[in-house]
Amino acid sequence: MRHVLVVLSLLTILCSALVIERPCCAKLRHIHARFGRRVTNSDEYTRLEVATAVPIQSCAPLRNDLHGKIALVKRGGCNFSYKVLNAQRAHAKAVIVYDDYPRQRNESWAIRMVPDHTNSSSVFIPSVFVSHESGDRLLATIDIMASVNETLLVTLNSTGEILPLATPAAVYQESLETSLMYFVLAIVCIAIMHWLQRT
Repeated sequence: MRHVLVVLSLLTILCSALVIERPCCAKLRHIHARFGRRVTNSDEYTRLEVATAVPIQSCAPLRNDLHGKIALVKRGGCNFSYKVLNAQRAHAKAVIVYDDYPRQRNESWAIRMVPDHTNSSSVFIPSVFVSHESGDRLLATIDIMASVNETLLVTLNSTGEILPLATPAAVYQESLETSLMYFVLAIVCIAIMHWLQRT
């Protein structure tokens, strides 16, 4: 009987501790700012949570704590260095600024965030600029990840790319597959427990 209890305890631990992680990746182009720290390919900016700044234009002191996170900020309302400085004061580790409106096909979203004479010297964290479409995609993915109690993790690197980014379809697929795996595992655990009780 004692052996049965030990086996049941082990099965219970296995059934409740299984964690499946399978990130789905995409790459988004970005442009580094001409102020603050330059991103390097190091572990310091790997798999960091992205959180939307509140207020999103970051033209006033932020109301949310961004400690250790990457702040997602919308262009407009004030200069770039002031936006990044406000995020830095909210303890953000880096900043992604996205364009405030979609560009026409003959327009380029690619601009360089330039320093000013007031705030740039106080900025020590890295910041990058992305297109309006990339910003919308990040915002949508943050919401979808939150709906499944997860967070959006990205890696900033020095080659002009943001990665990995979980796509909405991948998030739903991963959530469904994880739920199915837990369901199957629960059935297997119950079947084994019934079998052990009979023997």
